[in-house]
Amino acid sequence: MKSLLRWVPILIALAIGASVAMWPPLKFRDLSGVEFASRFSTLVLFSLLIERTVEIVMSIWRAEEANKRE
Repeated sequence: MKSLLRWVPILIALAIGASVAMWPPLKFRDLSGVEFASRFSTLVLFSLLIERTVEIVMSIWRAEEANKRE
């Protein structure tokens, strides 16, 4: 069961990556300042969301070891 749970985050990440890979590519040529800021802020938002999600998953994953050490 534990080995299956280790694969769940990887499979979720692959599914998200596959769905994002199907999005049309971003084109930053000929953008006004407002359009560029809008697209760039969307990228930053998603990167922060992914970073926080990974941080939470890693802290939950390592909590058992930390409790044993205490």
